[in-house]
Amino acid sequence: MIGDLSWDPAPLAATAGAAAIAAWLALSPWRQGLLGSALRGATALLLLLALLDVGCRRPGHGPARRLTVLLDRSLSMQVEDSADGTRAEAARTWLEGEEFARWTAGWEVVVDTFGGSITDPGAAVEEAASVLPGAILVVSDGRAAGGRVVEAPAVPLFAHAPGPLAVADAAVLDLAVERRDDGSSEAVVEVGAVGGLALDQPGEVTVTIDGRLTGRAPVPPLASGERRVVKVCLPRAARGPLRLEARAGISGDRVPGNDLQALVWQSDGAPERVLAVGLAPGWDFAAWIRVLDRVHPGPVDVFWSGADGRLRRVARGGAGSAGAAASGGATLWPELDPARYGAAYMIGDPRLLERAGAEWVGRFLAVGGRGLFWGPEG
Repeated sequence: MIGDLSWDPAPLAATAGAAAIAAWLALSPWRQGLLGSALRGATALLLLLALLDVGCRRPGHGPARRLTVLLDRSLSMQVEDSADGTRAEAARTWLEGEEFARWTAGWEVVVDTFGGSITDPGAAVEEAASVLPGAILVVSDGRAAGGRVVEAPAVPLFAHAPGPLAVADAAVLDLAVERRDDGSSEAVVEVGAVGGLALDQPGEVTVTIDGRLTGRAPVPPLASGERRVVKVCLPRAARGPLRLEARAGISGDRVPGNDLQALVWQSDGAPERVLAVGLAPGWDFAAWIRVLDRVHPGPVDVFWSGADGRLRRVARGGAGSAGAAASGGATLWPELDPARYGAAYMIGDPRLLERAGAEWVGRFLAVGGRGLFWGPEG
């Protein structure tokens, strides 16, 4: 560049050069005299000007360089912690303001969006850089979720954050199904505080199968970056693919879009576990247990309910009398996980169930227990 002039031989130089060559060839090499010399001189001068292309480009007269703006539209951008409303609204206000207009004077600005329930700024930058713009500007709160780390592109990269980078955000990070030693299955859910701020209120994880509530597990307060694994026992389900979902519900969570994980669980249709509770144990209760052992291929857990409302496990060889039934410490109804059982048999007077037992029956039905039988005793 010389002063405010720039040298760029194409495309005008190519056109002028072609014209000069044509003129040169048009001259007969045997022509002499003043006219021939003038034509040769003019042709040489035209060829020189075409190669130099002087004065054909000045600043502001050529095509503007392109600035590709990548605007984050992920769910975290809907958090309202800015004077302009949500982070997305603050970003739009900044892009339409005077500061951005001054900064991009002389640029061709093209705005595109990226992100959603999964935010991958690395992929967005890579795609934008593939067409080689003059520069790339990422407008985002920096909350990458499920994406890759942004690598240095082949063009200049800038960033603008509309509002604080930290946010109170609890997310379900992973969901899997594991088999227990007793043959039952449980959902293993990993929950974490991923937004840079702590979540000082406890919460819970709920698990559903095909839309029906299966179980809950408490989640303690989470420090910033802390992860917790909670487990929820799954009922013995029928064979076939089932949709399993885990959702975190924690007070103060500002980004609900990453609170859910789902998978398709192929249950093996293993024999279901059965619960039998004697409300007034006697010889008929022992007969019921022998029948259950014959008709149910899966394990049968047998308890009898004492006058204090506690459950005591029945020794399988001595189910016939209350005095010989105890084979361990007492169990409270709330300690009995209803999701472990596909069927429950209550043998005896229902009035002996009392409030704790009645609440357990309600929980059993709520998690999808497929069989509840009240059998008369005596």
